[in-house]
Amino acid sequence: MVDIVYTAKRELVNTLGATVVISPALQSFERSTEARKTEAVSMGGQRQSTLHYIANSWQVLTMPILPADRPEFDEFIFSTINGETFDFTDVDDGTVRSVQRTGQHSRERVTTGTVDFFTYSFTIREVF
Repeated sequence: MVDIVYTAKRELVNTLGATVVISPALQSFERSTEARKTEAVSMGGQRQSTLHYIANSWQVLTMPILPADRPEFDEFIFSTINGETFDFTDVDDGTVRSVQRTGQHSRERVTTGTVDFFTYSFTIREVF
């Protein structure tokens, strides 16, 4: 399980502006690192680069969200849909990181014989 701390803004279950903590179980939490740099190559073939920053991002996939918890998880998804920052506990080292969601999210129905179970996937990027 991971702790997500966000501010309620849309699809409200909690009070507008409330700080909310949810702790969903995860199926996967895959990190990737991107180095932003510029490179120059001399006529002799010598490479020289300038590192601008290193950005960590994670692809997150939840375990099926219980029907009772789904409204609050939807509140999280829609409250962070516009690049709002929130805190996310890194399950690898326990570090609390300030992150933003990037790209789209998906909600997939789990075929467990019931219609109310969904897994969610989304990508987060660390902000500094």
